[in-house]
Amino acid sequence: MVYAVLGPPGTFSEEGLRLYAGSDIKIREAEDISQLFALVDSGQVSDGFVPLENSSAGMISSALECLAASSLKIKGALEVPVRQYLLANGDYVPEEVELLISQPVALEQCRNFVTAQLKRSRKEITDSTARAAQMVQQEKRRAAAIGSQRSGRLYGLKTIAADIQDGFNYTRFIHIGKSDEIAARPHKSSLLLSLPDKAGALYELLGVFARNQLNLNKIESRPGRVPEEYVFYIEVEQGRNDLRMEMFLPELTPYCNWIKYLGSYTQKRISRVDGGLPQTGRDFCHGK
Repeated sequence: MVYAVLGPPGTFSEEGLRLYAGSDIKIREAEDISQLFALVDSGQVSDGFVPLENSSAGMISSALECLAASSLKIKGALEVPVRQYLLANGDYVPEEVELLISQPVALEQCRNFVTAQLKRSRKEITDSTARAAQMVQQEKRRAAAIGSQRSGRLYGLKTIAADIQDGFNYTRFIHIGKSDEIAARPHKSSLLLSLPDKAGALYELLGVFARNQLNLNKIESRPGRVPEEYVFYIEVEQGRNDLRMEMFLPELTPYCNWIKYLGSYTQKRISRVDGGLPQTGRDFCHGK
């Protein structure tokens, strides 16, 4: 099995994948989420591992767009606590940094620290935390990146500040693939759907879930691909019932313009990080 994951080496996606699938897995790096989905869709790799949501920055729109456009299913998920570090190309204090290079979500996660300690530094945006570390390695100016300890080690940078994220922060990753296999006791099912543009459409849809005693963990809307269309991403809790979601879909269909079943799967989390070594935590079906 070969997984597609966001590159270059040292990204949080790569670290999350190794926690999810083991350290000996084979990896193929993708430049962005669209390319990652294309690698799996085309059969060049069997599976992919994609960031879906961050507790500070919210849902990752490009991941939702690719889920809507592709035929791939969600096969599993993992929530990982994020610890951010300030990685510099020299041994100096944060206030001396002239240039801060960061991926935008990482920058948002560390807003308080950046505002307080790096307000005089110039900010540049790039597409991944590992790419930021690569760029800092090549900089002649006093530069720093926001990223993981591993990316700092990979690119020979010094950690000049640790745990700079704003409080508790996590990223949720999904395992994607072509298989329709459903977990024996799934914790969640995910759906994408579009509703008619009329008053009460969402109310009527939610009534179907209520009548079947299904709890929703998440419901989020975003603009669709046509004017005045909104697409809803919905996560249904499955831990307290044995309902097979694909058998339930015909009840939802009359209320939707279209509906796409993304899969039923097990979701786990890493509960804490002790000395840089994550400890596997309880499953999501027991609550957060």
